[in-house]
Order: sequence, then structure tokens, then C-alpha cells
Amino acid sequence: MLMFCIALYLVVIVPLLALLWASLVVAKWDDKDRGYEILDEQELELAL
Repeated sequence: MLMFCIALYLVVIVPLLALLWASLVVAKWDDKDRGYEILDEQELELAL
């Protein structure tokens, strides 16, 4: 039973946590990229 629980943890929970972590990291990078793009657009408007 203990081995089954460990196997279930390794097969199900660890990949789900990895996917969740990866999606959060990608979302953070995406927000940074969008933030920089928005700043660039505002700077262009100020320059004009």
C-alpha cells in the first residue's frame, strides 16, 4: 500500500505540480513582456 501511494504521488502529483509551476513561470514572463511592450508604446507616444 505504501509503495502504491508513493507511485501514485510520483506519477500523478509531481507532474501536475510541475505543470502548474511551469504555467505560473510562463505567465510571469508573459506579463513582463507585455509590460515592457506597453511601456514602449507609451514612450513612443511621448516622443511623438
